[in-house]
Amino acid sequence: MNARLRPIGAQLARRPDYDNTMLGHEVDWVADNSELLRRWWKAGEHIDADYPYFCRSQHDIELARREEFKQTAYAFDGAI
Repeated sequence: MNARLRPIGAQLARRPDYDNTMLGHEVDWVADNSELLRRWWKAGEHIDADYPYFCRSQHDIELARREEFKQTAYAFDGAI
């Protein structure tokens, strides 16, 4: 059998650390993180019609993470 190995594109192994400076403004947040979002999108495949939904979902995930962090911070604030 003659098998040929093909190199695979570089893929992010873990979720990117996004710049959340503009997290309150989705369009600005996407613009600030466009490079990371493109690399994270289906491991670098070409952009298609689902890409804007992907960007929105990533933004929503970051918003949820921030809210979770706030709740954790408030919970510990009373304990100290």
